[in-house]
Amino acid sequence: HPHKVARANPITYIPQDDITADVPPFLIVHGDQDPLVPYGQSLLLVEALEKMAADVTFYTVQGGGHGGFTDPAVPKLTAEFLTKHLRAA
Repeated sequence: HPHKVARANPITYIPQDDITADVPPFLIVHGDQDPLVPYGQSLLLVEALEKMAADVTFYTVQGGGHGGFTDPAVPKLTAEFLTKHLRAA
């Protein structure tokens, strides 16, 4: 089911051939021990977004799984990201 895989992959929705496309800012937080989504998928997404000159903030939760992060840096980082980008809007 390649079409289902493509639909689930966020890179599918990044315009690969139009560097002038308007890409919103991204905050990506990923646990390096995620059992559901391979950590490398976030690295590929960050790389694709950076090629589009997107504003990307990427944070690795050391020892983190799939959500439920208790790392105190995550809420602080999220608040900073939202403050920065919502003020700019």
